[in-house]
Amino acid sequence: MDAFTTLLAADLPPDHAKLPIDATGTGATFELAPFSDDVEITGPMCATLFVTVRLLDPTGADITFRSALDPDSSTPHRPLHVHDEPRPLRPGEVVEVEILPTSIVVPASHRLAITISGRDFEFSGDGHWSQLYGIPMRGQAIFLHNDPVDRPDDLFGGVMALYSGPA
Repeated sequence: MDAFTTLLAADLPPDHAKLPIDATGTGATFELAPFSDDVEITGPMCATLFVTVRLLDPTGADITFRSALDPDSSTPHRPLHVHDEPRPLRPGEVVEVEILPTSIVVPASHRLAITISGRDFEFSGDGHWSQLYGIPMRGQAIFLHNDPVDRPDDLFGGVMALYSGPA
């Protein structure tokens, strides 16, 4: 991932870059080059990202939290978090994030993209979104983690940064 060009590639980016992202905004999208042939992607997926996630309050203190993995329910391709108590991230810690299984054929000349954000993904604008119980599914499902009581902006808002560059 190159934070300067927002491209995905097999090689590390040649230069260091920093990309600020609004933690409750639309995130940053990184794209592969267009596929030369149709490519089928089916089944569970995983990615290894070395991530340091930090969210700072107005005084500069770290306030980002995550939950422990549920060892009884987690699988190698689907880590499940118990969300029983807030647990601060440690700088440099590798964090397992769930990527749901998929089945898609990427047509030739189309691109695959990864979006990284601090909130649930939602498609913008009007569209022919599937609905469940009358609620449009504009992203992963009908549920969004945006309730101001359990996701207050003073705790979950702010600016995060993605860094990339040579090792």
